[in-house]
Amino acid sequence: RSFGRVWVAGFPPAPARRVFAVASLFRRISETPPSMCPPAGTVDRKLKIIHVAGSPVSKYYSMISVHYARQMLEGVEKCEATKAGFEFHFAVVLPGGSWCFTRDLAEASIEAAPKLAHGEAISAIAAQDFDACVPHMFCWPGYTAYRALMDLLRVPLVGNSPECM
Repeated sequence: RSFGRVWVAGFPPAPARRVFAVASLFRRISETPPSMCPPAGTVDRKLKIIHVAGSPVSKYYSMISVHYARQMLEGVEKCEATKAGFEFHFAVVLPGGSWCFTRDLAEASIEAAPKLAHGEAISAIAAQDFDACVPHMFCWPGYTAYRALMDLLRVPLVGNSPECM
């Protein structure tokens, strides 16, 4: 399946502008007139979206990143079209480089989730066959290396490519 790349305006994207852009994307989907929606029964499954937040290099950027991802989630959680069309998964990169995968972004969930080494996390992402990635990382490696990782795994990015950053 070819998905292409979804581009969100803003170079470089400020964190607040990025959250607004992603929330706007999901809001536009929810406001699509019924005449533009696919006929009932033609959508065979929800799109699997991985939201990647955190920072391998900074506790500050990690906390800010997770906060913005939570804000985006709060902005779309009441939207029925979003619930019907998307299945959200969350990966949090922790300072030091370990990863955890959670079903929500609650602090308790992040703390309780098993911590994975970088290679284990890459294998887990590759095995899930995600339809798209929404990166919420604001540190330099998050803007570059982690976006490039998604490109290597052939998970389309919402936002700028690593080369633009």
